[in-house]
Amino acid sequence: MAEQEIIKHTKKVLKVATDPRKHWKEKLGEIVLEIFIIVFAISLSLYLHERAEKREDHHLQDEFLLGLKEDLQNDITELTEDSLSYIKNEKAFRYFKQLGLDQSLPDSVPHYWTSLFNTNILIPNDSRFQGLKSAGKLYVIEDKKLLNDILDLYQEKIPALLMATHLFSDLKNNRLTPFLENNLTNTDRNNNNLKALLKASPQLRNYMSYDIFIEAILIRYHEVLDQSRLLIGEIAKEVKE
Repeated sequence: MAEQEIIKHTKKVLKVATDPRKHWKEKLGEIVLEIFIIVFAISLSLYLHERAEKREDHHLQDEFLLGLKEDLQNDITELTEDSLSYIKNEKAFRYFKQLGLDQSLPDSVPHYWTSLFNTNILIPNDSRFQGLKSAGKLYVIEDKKLLNDILDLYQEKIPALLMATHLFSDLKNNRLTPFLENNLTNTDRNNNNLKALLKASPQLRNYMSYDIFIEAILIRYHEVLDQSRLLIGEIAKEVKE
């Protein structure tokens, strides 16, 4: 509608300007009035368009943040379970390292047996964030502190965690697991020669020193958990459900 009005008044300006029956002063007054109407119509059109864009951006922001909150809650569940598994891993590796030096320790080999083989790597629910980022629409998040905290989680803390867990997984899969496969006489947790191996092999005891990597991983897990909880609180303040 605004475009039609602009065209109509532009034509009128041209008509008035070329009308030989009107004095130039009369033409000037009419032309100024028509130009004012055109400028007002353009300004109104831009204002309404900007308001519509802002409403759309605000709706997109709220929709994204509510979805992100759900993603974070799901991640927290997985992060908590994984970190508990790594705590057990850390205890296991320290126990096995000490067992290689002191075989009189209580027999906890069956309890910690699976810690020698299993690995946990977070699969973050980040498709929603990656989608908004790829679309170039992160700007719709009006609170810049909230945006910075989201970026810190997905571009700093989670990648650091994944790097640490992949490193530990590679060490396990490429060094510890092949050693055990080549030297264990039995993979039964209740009937194996692990104690003898730990006592006889400095190499295996050295692999048990991977507990230092697990400690670093747990620090990363706690950082991601803390940041995720922080974001859930910030989202609750930003979006009124």
